[in-house]
Amino acid sequence: MNLSENTVIVATVTYGNRWNYLSKLLLTVQKFPEVSELLVVDNGCEYNLEGKISSLNMLKKVNIVKNKENLGSAGGYHQVMDTVQGKIEKNLLLLDDDNLPEETIFHNLKKDGKSVLADNNNVIAFYRERYFRKIFANNMVLNKKQYINTYCKFSFLHKLFPRLYFKTDITGQNKFRKCIYSQYSGLLFPISLLSKVGLPNCDYYLYVDDTDFTYRITQANYNIMVYKDGVINEMEFSWAQKSEQEEIDPYKAIFSSEKAINGLYYIRNRVFFEKKFLVKNRTIYLINGFIYLIATFLLYMPKNIFGLRRFWEVVKAVRMGIHGDLGSGL
Repeated sequence: MNLSENTVIVATVTYGNRWNYLSKLLLTVQKFPEVSELLVVDNGCEYNLEGKISSLNMLKKVNIVKNKENLGSAGGYHQVMDTVQGKIEKNLLLLDDDNLPEETIFHNLKKDGKSVLADNNNVIAFYRERYFRKIFANNMVLNKKQYINTYCKFSFLHKLFPRLYFKTDITGQNKFRKCIYSQYSGLLFPISLLSKVGLPNCDYYLYVDDTDFTYRITQANYNIMVYKDGVINEMEFSWAQKSEQEEIDPYKAIFSSEKAINGLYYIRNRVFFEKKFLVKNRTIYLINGFIYLIATFLLYMPKNIFGLRRFWEVVKAVRMGIHGDLGSGL
């Protein structure tokens, strides 16, 4: 991957009233010599985005794609990639509008990752603490076998035979870790990759569309390499985030979060993704799902009318995922 000057397009999707975050992101990434231009998808902003960006007197060109309504993350990032896919000589860095990359990410990557960047089958995932902390702290080696037939990453077989599924890296290499899928945010890849992988699936609407897209990257024989010293900080916690380093299980958070609908989208879409890509043995998958839902009922669900109603919404979301009933409606 060539990361010389003006070889990277930075793209993000924004919505609502999030200018306080977006402005900080734009002012930061425009300083990178590697960045040639920026692309912002207006996914239903509640203010004049074009006017706000004009007031910043940006050093780099900013292109805006405007939607009349929020198309969700899936629709927004689909537009990003559809807009740039003809620029096959460039690379694309995807960021959320509340990300704040450290100013050394490209410098560090080019210093530490010469051999990684020299391999055209490698894609970079910059480091986000809450997503990647454990794989570095535990020296984890990730592979597709660990995800097959899992329900929300759980399998009773992992509990019974952990050594068959989980390995650790004893080489001492702690700058890069290979992962099977990632998030949009922090993903850096050559735009030419899109001709093999395709665009995000808009049917997901919100959540797991990035998992689907990046899993297809690995299916196309690319390697997603997480780079620890390319740090991207976050200016806002997610709906299920407990701290900067830790997220709550969505099946637990859905009973306490004010944004329960986010959890329902996640559950529905995760089940659809698993059925589409990960289920190789239907019986094992159904056992895993049954155990997980029983655990949710016993451990997470409040034992009252509210808890029962919310649990039924979870079951409904699971059924929708199984039947492929996606889109913006729940």
